[in-house]
Order: sequence, then structure tokens, then C-alpha cells
Amino acid sequence: MPRHFYCVSKGKSFDGLTAVWAELILGIKAELFNNLYLGLNVQLKMSVTETVPNNFENIYIPGFHKTYDSSGIGVGYGYTISYRIPLYKKVKE
Repeated sequence: MPRHFYCVSKGKSFDGLTAVWAELILGIKAELFNNLYLGLNVQLKMSVTETVPNNFENIYIPGFHKTYDSSGIGVGYGYTISYRIPLYKKVKE
């Protein structure tokens, strides 16, 4: 019966990985019900700079997007659902 040996190489540590980008966010927020809101937004991101050490390429930057398509531009979207806790009542005049 043949034996199989597997070798696991030690992981390498890379320090000083940084990325900087500019981001433009446009959004809208609407009240659905009393004190319940829904917000929608779109994001346009442009890469400014990133550090790339030897023998290592950044393929994904958290918060930006994938970087292996080399466009330097990212897009995104998001939504929020929020509830405003009424701490006091307005006195209507």
C-alpha cells in the first residue's frame, strides 16, 4: 500500500501593506413608516496609491474592490434601515 506525504509550507508574513483611495458617495433616505427609515447609496472609488512588496500582489483591498483588473476604479452600493427612537414628544401648537 503506497504512502502519501503532504508538505505544508510555512506562511510568509508581509508587513506595511497599505492602500489609499478617494470615494464619492451619493445617497437618499426616506421615511417608510413613523420613525422607520430606508437609505440607499452608490459609491464611486478611485485608487490613489498602494504599496506592493516583492513577490506579492494585492488582489483584493477590503473596502475598495478587487485590484487584479487594473482599472483603478471601483463601484459599490449599500442600504441602511434605521429606526429613530423617540426620546421626547413635540408639543404641537
